[in-house]
Amino acid sequence: MKIISINYFILIFLFILKEIKNTFELIKRVIYFIKNHQIIGYFCFNFFNKKNINFSRNKFFKLYTKENQKTWTQNNLPIKNEQKKIIVSCFVHNPGYYLTNGIIAKYLEHELNLKLVGLIDKNDFQGEFILRSFGVNEFFYIKKGNFFKRFKFFLSAIKIIKNIKSIDEFLNYKKESIHLGKIVYEHVLRHTGKGTINKLNFKFYYHLAETLKIQEYYLTVLKENNIRAVIQSEQQFIPSCIIFQNSLKNNIDVFSRRGGPQWVTVKKYSNISQAYEPADEVEKDLFDYIFNNFKEKASEKGSIVIKKRFFGEEQYNYINDGHFNFKGKKEITRSELCNLLSWDYKKPICIVFGHCLIDGNFLFGWRLFKDNLTWLRETLATISKNDKINWLIKPHPAEIRYPETSTNTIAEVTKFYKNFKNIKLFPKNLSSMTIANSVNAIVSCTGSGPLEFASFGIPSIIAGRSMYSKLEFAKQPKTVHEYKTLLENVDKLDKLNKTQIEKANTFTYIMCKLIRVKIPLLPKFKVLLRWLEYDNNFWKDSISALKNYSFKNDYFRKMFLLQLKNENRHIINQEFLNKELKLY
Repeated sequence: MKIISINYFILIFLFILKEIKNTFELIKRVIYFIKNHQIIGYFCFNFFNKKNINFSRNKFFKLYTKENQKTWTQNNLPIKNEQKKIIVSCFVHNPGYYLTNGIIAKYLEHELNLKLVGLIDKNDFQGEFILRSFGVNEFFYIKKGNFFKRFKFFLSAIKIIKNIKSIDEFLNYKKESIHLGKIVYEHVLRHTGKGTINKLNFKFYYHLAETLKIQEYYLTVLKENNIRAVIQSEQQFIPSCIIFQNSLKNNIDVFSRRGGPQWVTVKKYSNISQAYEPADEVEKDLFDYIFNNFKEKASEKGSIVIKKRFFGEEQYNYINDGHFNFKGKKEITRSELCNLLSWDYKKPICIVFGHCLIDGNFLFGWRLFKDNLTWLRETLATISKNDKINWLIKPHPAEIRYPETSTNTIAEVTKFYKNFKNIKLFPKNLSSMTIANSVNAIVSCTGSGPLEFASFGIPSIIAGRSMYSKLEFAKQPKTVHEYKTLLENVDKLDKLNKTQIEKANTFTYIMCKLIRVKIPLLPKFKVLLRWLEYDNNFWKDSISALKNYSFKNDYFRKMFLLQLKNENRHIINQEFLNKELKLY
């Protein structure tokens, strides 16, 4: 008789403990639910099929859904083929995301004349209220399932992982072309707050089981329904990444919102080969057209975007994080910086741009290191051996969003390199123009820093694919050994030439302006907030936008329909193209 390993009993025991913990968390959610919802309305909604009821206690939210439903009822077109469907999904519980996806979905519904259906978490009532106000009446729900079903998939996860020997092997695990290993790994990083993990643990079994369950359900949805398109903003984590990749695997177009809150682009993904394609990667045909025909104007305007960004003047509608990363900072000279840090002015200065450690690890595709923290540690260890260069380390501004992270860039530098006189954290009060005035080269994993500072001719090294990789102005080593060799000689990199600078600036202009259009129905909102953090002003502003809305004059809708007609990868702002480039 085969003896079951004691490790299996431990895993099953941990699974039961997790189920008990989930039960207590459910009790907390029930208490919150009772506090914020009308119970009679809940029973009417669920048991008497009164789906037109919004049983939230927030009167402004209720008024918004009522006004939104009225707006789209007035502008609805009869659906010719209700058998063919468009999924509008959202698993980021932020009302701004629901509104954006709902608006784009209505435009697509009108153009393709197909039926909208919702895909959300079970019991996500706020999200359902919003989507129903857009005329969505049919829903598919991502459910937790009962204990026995979850346990069945947990046993399947054990069976899969027992044959996997390492984290690197797990990262390469696929099922039916879907990158399940990467999906689970990035989800575990995000929800444990750990920037890197070197050994498989219970979390991998548990979340792989969850992934298998969702994959089975979504494939059933696709099999039983004629899905022609999906609207989805988030492409990371569970369940978003599972929905995204399985849609592409089945040749279903995915329309993804990028940027915001008001000025956004929409990118169309069409096949599984694009599963890890950067959302801001500008399509080659568009870039070549702009660069070949409007190089001087586009380059000049891209340079202006960067300079405004560095001075904190560019609206964060165009580039996320600009409003708190750059505003109110002090610009000093290279000489003043060296005096401040007690550095030899004659030594080269290079800067390493950190990353958020538990976000965006696999958004861009191939990379030399398995995650951002591994990249950071390997980079710091390598540069610590090079005292011929003064090194600045700049944490990513998004790190402050995740205080639960077990470590961050500042902690890594302080813990291991605080006694290195030539390795210093970039002072928080200094502007990015100080960097432009001072550094000889830039190091990043996959971030935007090399693109931004290319405007000043500063060379760079990156350790993976990025949105600007195809421009080839950044050094992109193919092996870890090559990367470390470049780091050792980073001060010898040549400044960028005129053509490289113009390409970088043109790319910046296209990404930040030309492929962004303002959605008139969206108020200003903070994309970082969760549902509970939104005040009533958001709903009041949304109601005001509805009352001032003109379907006929909706410029975003016109540009989105033009994108569909021309089969472009991104929406294009024709007004900018005509006025800022041709008639400048």
